[in-house]
Amino acid sequence: MNTLLNNALYIYHLTMIKVRNEFKSYSLGLLWWYVDPIVNTAVLYVVTVSILHQRSEGGALAMMAGMLMFRYLQSAIMGACNSLQQAIQLSARLYVPKYSFVIRDVAAETLKLTVGIAVLLFFLLGWKIAEFSLLETIVVIIVACTFVTGVSSIVALFSALIRDVRMVIGYILRVLFFLSGLFYGLDQVPEAWRTFFLLNPFALLVHEFRLAVISSEGIDYGWLGLLFVVSLGIGWIGFWALFKFDRELPKYVI
Repeated sequence: MNTLLNNALYIYHLTMIKVRNEFKSYSLGLLWWYVDPIVNTAVLYVVTVSILHQRSEGGALAMMAGMLMFRYLQSAIMGACNSLQQAIQLSARLYVPKYSFVIRDVAAETLKLTVGIAVLLFFLLGWKIAEFSLLETIVVIIVACTFVTGVSSIVALFSALIRDVRMVIGYILRVLFFLSGLFYGLDQVPEAWRTFFLLNPFALLVHEFRLAVISSEGIDYGWLGLLFVVSLGIGWIGFWALFKFDRELPKYVI
């Protein structure tokens, strides 16, 4: 029990150090966490309205919600490509559990997501949209966090061993940017393809997050439950490998 508590405290301090370092990297510090989702949404909305001629009530808010979730998934998984580098460097001087750095990076991105949701809530109040469900939002965040933690554990391990993994992940995320429904909703996907569309975890989480924050329709617990179970399986494999090769990993890093 003491070991578990000590590890949790260690991860907490690692996360806080990472967050503080990000603050110090910019003159405006935390303010950029609020500006980022607004700027990205504004760009997407202008492109969609002026070029694609798609405009609907609440379209900007739908895009902001989708962008928040997609950026969270993207940043957490891309960040995992470098998660183990610092841990391996420290291992030359003292032992550090490698999985702690994977959890640290996911935790930091989750904190950013909560800040982004606070920004979104401000706009929801301004537009007098009352469909926001705190419970459903928490459920979606838990599933999303479980998913990125599992995937990040796999990505971190392979990225430490194979340098080119980061490039491959980057290409995959670019494709997913267009296949995750950021510019369109599920109702615009042909009915025959909707099941395949929701099999994409990015598309599912973007869609369900929108339902939780700006729709009264309600989230689909079945789809989210399935992704949660799959994510637990992925995480079990990833963290099993991180635990098993924890001390040997620095020997094989290229």
